[in-house]
Amino acid sequence: MTPDCGIGESRNSSVLGYDNGGSPLVVKINSGINGEVTFTRTDQARSYIRHKVEERETVCNLLKEMGYDADKILPYTASIIHEERTGAVTFSRIQRWFQGAKTLKEFGLVGVFGLSSESLVRLKDIFGLTLRFWGKEKSSLDLLGSTNKAKTIFTKGLRQMAPVFFLENVVIDTSGNPVIIDLAKFDEESCQNFEMRARRLILVIGAINSIAIISGVLTYRRLKEKFFSSVPKTI
Repeated sequence: MTPDCGIGESRNSSVLGYDNGGSPLVVKINSGINGEVTFTRTDQARSYIRHKVEERETVCNLLKEMGYDADKILPYTASIIHEERTGAVTFSRIQRWFQGAKTLKEFGLVGVFGLSSESLVRLKDIFGLTLRFWGKEKSSLDLLGSTNKAKTIFTKGLRQMAPVFFLENVVIDTSGNPVIIDLAKFDEESCQNFEMRARRLILVIGAINSIAIISGVLTYRRLKEKFFSSVPKTI
């Protein structure tokens, strides 16, 4: 089946869009600049996919505890195992296509500050997931995504310290709702070297900074509304 359009490409995968008879889907193919995960046997791929499904279930359970409809924030992803031309075993992922949605990176600073208070609260809670995981099991969530664009040291640092303006794994749909379209969980098992352990900690710091930024915007709005609502109107 020929894709209707190419949506994007990261270091790890290419994303293609299919209209699918009015039920739009995206297919994420592990064919980015670096490739993603390949295996020598099918059972290895199944084990990896099962691990990713368990990760999603853990995040969904936390979202439900927070009072959210988890499937609306973290939609279901199906996986198809197949062979690459090299003979290696890999898999592609199929997910709902949120047509018209934009990543936080596409929104930018002005766009993020312009989101509704309800959207900002939900976005703050999404960042809060990382803090919950850190407190429970010293793991963190990567919502930033892997861009294939070159970055300077300054932009890389800014991206990590204030991820709320750079997220590529979270989009805002046409109704203004934040949706997680991809994630990776970094736990003790997956962070064996210093670089990965440092990255896990940086994700936590970035989440704390982003929550503080969003909280500041929400506090400013409440104070502004309170102040102006108390000012008598003049004729």
